[in-house]
Amino acid sequence: MKVSVDGLRSNLAAAYKKTVSGYQEITHNGPFYERPGFDELKEGLDELRQFIGALMCVYSEDPEDMFSNMTDEAFKLPCASPDDKEDEES
Repeated sequence: MKVSVDGLRSNLAAAYKKTVSGYQEITHNGPFYERPGFDELKEGLDELRQFIGALMCVYSEDPEDMFSNMTDEAFKLPCASPDDKEDEES
């Protein structure tokens, strides 16, 4: 049986984006970000973004492996805090 690693990585990125969207909604629209644990949650999301991005940059030259170069998609992963994206671009 063959498994598409591309599909797995795409699904992982989509789940991450959904989680970041929820985190941003909570921290942008309420005082919840001041509660204990939100700093750790942001740090975890930042680390997860790095791990997913690294995984998306690993690929095989053999098209039968279904493990293509997804580096362009890795650069599209959102940061937990929009301010972090601005820092990256500087």
